[in-house]
Amino acid sequence: MRRLLIVIGIVFSVLYLVAVFYVIGGRLDSLYAMRLNEIGDFLAGVFGPIAILWLVLGFFQQGIELQLSTKALELQAIELRRSVEQQRELVAVTREQLRTELDALRFERQARRDAAKPNLILYGVGANVTGDGKVRTKATFKNVGNTATLVRVNASPSLENLSPKSVPSIARNEEIRISFDYSRSEPFRNSILTFAFTDANGEPDELSFGVRQGTTRETVEFDLLKG
Repeated sequence: MRRLLIVIGIVFSVLYLVAVFYVIGGRLDSLYAMRLNEIGDFLAGVFGPIAILWLVLGFFQQGIELQLSTKALELQAIELRRSVEQQRELVAVTREQLRTELDALRFERQARRDAAKPNLILYGVGANVTGDGKVRTKATFKNVGNTATLVRVNASPSLENLSPKSVPSIARNEEIRISFDYSRSEPFRNSILTFAFTDANGEPDELSFGVRQGTTRETVEFDLLKG
């Protein structure tokens, strides 16, 4: 478009000058007789239209360049918007990947913690009545998990003659036999039997079992409360 405006300006300028020369070509000798101010007025009158023509063409050229600059800015804004959206999507993907990696890391850590813990299961319960009217209960727990060390056994409320109170360790597939007494003639008080220990990672933890009266006064039942 810029080249077209230049061509239009040159063509109209040449045509105008040709027309001016055609009009005043036979009267050039009279210019020598004119005074300087008259020559100035003459030149201003001759070249004024050409100056106005090029001024108008320049105005159009500026308008075209302004439109091109506006379009370029609009394109830049569109590209910037696309770049921001792409960065937002990239951040979302990165955040999701990070969340997935953190979840995997938590799962792995939890799996390692679980693998380091013992798992005591009730292996058998027996009871017999002593001569003084007591019921002596013997419960066997088997460790099907990892080794537990510094094991301490307690009950709340306390169980009479609870034994043992502690053992150095319970290895995998090893059993621990717990015994305690209660009066056959009195209602059995529900209790919580707790095994406090240190797991294979050196972390303290505990397992608790609820102890309650069974179907008869000579039996008790155990329920795992937490692990």
